[in-house]
Amino acid sequence: MKLRLLIIFLVLFFKQVTAFSQECVTEFDFNTWSVLGSPDGDWDVADSKTVTNVSYIFPPTFFVSNQSMINVLIKGTISVETGFDDDFFGLVFGYREPTNIADDNNYGFYLFDWKKKSELGANEGFRLSQYNGYIGSGEVKEFFWQQAQQNPQRKILKTKYGGDLGWEPFKKYEVELYFSGDRIRIKIDGMTIFDLKGCFGGGKFGFYCMSQQYSRFENFTYQSFIDFTPAKSIACVNDVFTFKSFNLDCSALPDFIQSMHWDFGDGQTSN
Repeated sequence: MKLRLLIIFLVLFFKQVTAFSQECVTEFDFNTWSVLGSPDGDWDVADSKTVTNVSYIFPPTFFVSNQSMINVLIKGTISVETGFDDDFFGLVFGYREPTNIADDNNYGFYLFDWKKKSELGANEGFRLSQYNGYIGSGEVKEFFWQQAQQNPQRKILKTKYGGDLGWEPFKKYEVELYFSGDRIRIKIDGMTIFDLKGCFGGGKFGFYCMSQQYSRFENFTYQSFIDFTPAKSIACVNDVFTFKSFNLDCSALPDFIQSMHWDFGDGQTSN
């Protein structure tokens, strides 16, 4: 009986989430975020909607949300508010590490970074990389500035380089990140930069800078969604046909699902 009630509840719940979550736009509150990575990172939170990296440092610095997410559409505005320098800024997502402030760290996330101008082994344009290992301060140039790949520290998933693909100072760009268990799609001003299929794990979302001060991030929002996918493509009459709401082979359930409790009506609850 309890199992039947749970199944009925889940069906109704996921129908409701599907109906409403894709329409519900939630603003991030930067007052609840954290600075992680380099101890020299300096992020100025002007208000709940605007934050600027004011530090000019070579090691990577991160400004990260307080909740894990997957199956999410994130939008916002990015810019570099200075004509000085031509280095990196971007987004991190599926973020798990670093969890503290230090020079030497374990890194675990997906990184979308953008370089204004080619120099010293770094190319003008865009990269999408996966990090999953320990990188000491002496290896930062190799694994963040340059193109080094070594399992498990870093895998470059996609690149798009070109002499006309660098960011321009003082120009505001609208960025969009579609991040699910099996797809990463990134757009700048409506133009698709990367659209990658695969198996991706969830984590926190945040901003990234390296050697580029006055990188600004504004008005970021997110929409959670659930994509129901059939467990098999063909079914016959009287077959049991199931749908998956999350790909648990790629990612754990999001925080809001993990924290829920089910009440079976007999005084017992279960996670």
